[in-house]
Amino acid sequence: MGLLSPIRDKNIAKSEVSFSLNDLFSACNYLVQYKGKVVIVHYPPRLIEILETAIKYNFKPQFIQFIHHNTDKIANSCLILFRKSKKQTELKVLPPIFSHFIKEK
Repeated sequence: MGLLSPIRDKNIAKSEVSFSLNDLFSACNYLVQYKGKVVIVHYPPRLIEILETAIKYNFKPQFIQFIHHNTDKIANSCLILFRKSKKQTELKVLPPIFSHFIKEK
């Protein structure tokens, strides 16, 4: 799980200490109507697990966009838009977002 913050609220917001991906998509399944949308931001190494869990609850990925700190770094987050649906639509990978830019010298 990695290092945890001593601040409880920060742990809940940034780590799965109070619920799992199954809990998240189970709640979304209850709250979101058919053809409704869910957007999550998560770590790219968990992408396969996220997609498998979402599909188990009938949430199909529509868009994925990777977020990088710098143009020369690997993605540190991914933004995923899911739609509650029984049929799969085309998955679109959007251009990356760069949160910081390297200043040219």
